[in-house]
Amino acid sequence: MRLTLKAVAYLAALTALSAPTPSSSAERLFNFREAPHSYFEHKPNDRLARLQADLAAGKAELDTSSDNAFLVSILKALEIPVSSQILVFSATSLQSEIINPRNPRALYFNDDTYLGWVPGGRVEVSAIDPEMGPMFYVYERFTPGRIPVPERSTRCFACHAGTATNYVPGLIADSVLVSMAGSSLQTFRRDEQGHQIPLESRFGGWLLTGKHNLTKHEANVAGKSDAGKIERFDASPGRFSDLSLHLRPTSDILPHLVHEHQLGFENRLFQMSYLLRQRKHEGKGRLTPEAEKEIDALAADLARYILFANEAPLPPKGIEGDPDFIRDFQSKKVTTRSGHSLKDFDLKTRLFKYRCTYMLYTDSWKDAPKDLKNRVYLHMAQGLKESGTPRDLSHLPVSERLAIRTILKETLPDLPPGGAKSPQKVVQVLPPANLAPFIPAAKHFRPRFRPFPPPSHKISPPHTPNPIHQTLCSCKETRNKNVPVTVQCPQSSSSPPDNPLLPHRSSARAARPQRQSRTQTKIKQAKPHTNQTHEKIARTRPLPLRRHLHHGRRIP
Repeated sequence: MRLTLKAVAYLAALTALSAPTPSSSAERLFNFREAPHSYFEHKPNDRLARLQADLAAGKAELDTSSDNAFLVSILKALEIPVSSQILVFSATSLQSEIINPRNPRALYFNDDTYLGWVPGGRVEVSAIDPEMGPMFYVYERFTPGRIPVPERSTRCFACHAGTATNYVPGLIADSVLVSMAGSSLQTFRRDEQGHQIPLESRFGGWLLTGKHNLTKHEANVAGKSDAGKIERFDASPGRFSDLSLHLRPTSDILPHLVHEHQLGFENRLFQMSYLLRQRKHEGKGRLTPEAEKEIDALAADLARYILFANEAPLPPKGIEGDPDFIRDFQSKKVTTRSGHSLKDFDLKTRLFKYRCTYMLYTDSWKDAPKDLKNRVYLHMAQGLKESGTPRDLSHLPVSERLAIRTILKETLPDLPPGGAKSPQKVVQVLPPANLAPFIPAAKHFRPRFRPFPPPSHKISPPHTPNPIHQTLCSCKETRNKNVPVTVQCPQSSSSPPDNPLLPHRSSARAARPQRQSRTQTKIKQAKPHTNQTHEKIARTRPLPLRRHLHHGRRIP
């Protein structure tokens, strides 16, 4: 009986620890399963959904002769290059029971689709829907001669819609120290994706190959726990696993870096997209001022990410990427007339030559809400100006800013006119009614554009006092109707002495006695004009010649 009570108490303690705390539940801003999102009721429009439609219509075929043949055929049908293969041996998947250092999992990807496969397991696909983000599919277990059918998974969201992705569907890449069973012993980073993560904190639980020139990293290492202490040991590619079971024996660093960059972009974009949809639903189609600030903060963060503001530096000697992956990655790049592209690599001090993401050409960005994109474009424009850029966007030299602006103008069809600027609204200017007969037929006026969101215009005062005069003494001006302006500067012991380089003219004038000119004396003695005087002056003055506005005729 005592053992039973202890067991019950132990289970209760575990339940309490695993239950969400009030702070974590407060961070859950909305439920993506419910309106206005209705994630599971949405009809997917991702790359895999289109492939399934082509298979049903007989427009595509898959090879079902073997596991590897099926894998190669589906990668080809989804336009995912085999050279993008990266290997992970941490048990961070639905198939965690068969993933470990002896049997790593292979990941393949292109710009909008991610496919995972474990030898002896099933194929998993995360395909990006332009409206709802990642759609998760799991294929049936392979049977020779029969095309497996993918099913939308509902079990992935314990991780892929949790704290790591701000409770909306997203993509995850962990970095952990793994035991031989695949379980995590130590975590090097959590709930964060993107190119800003230092390279020293990445690759835990992953295999890493190629000429990466990294002296410190967490790849190719496993561990074991002994008496509360963790012992690390080498788990280099091929030491515990048979890499011939995979399509390639490589897990190059360049696909790793590109994969990490894409995850950070997709997660930030869809976190902002879901929040914008939710706030508009709550405001019945409009955004409250609080929601405006919230959305604008996310837009500024996404703009900084797009322009690689916080990119982690590469090793001092740079890296050398797999030539096969570079060729496949750039096979469909969008170029300008001069041949420049956002997919051009640098690999010396940074990942890309032009620090602006190529993910702007994906369907997830093209089909994003216009007001979302315009907000991001507005912040991007601030970082691509030749001068006066904000401090958090001042990392790009002027020559690179001009090159990026040229690439964007030539390759992005939905870019607002004039470059990466705010949304533009055409305003038709009409002449006043009293001048309409004098103005010829209306011409096309140059449109004026209002920035989004509208800036707060501050009207400067008509008169700005002299700062030197204000500093040396506090002066007051008194003005009466018939008394000339006098400046009174009270002398005090606390006032600073006169600077010989900056003579205090006002104090000198105040010391002299005031004199009245003859003109001022006459003004005081003059009698006010009557209406008869004004009429007499008006009759004696000649009438001015009026001219027509456009034809130059004189009108008497």
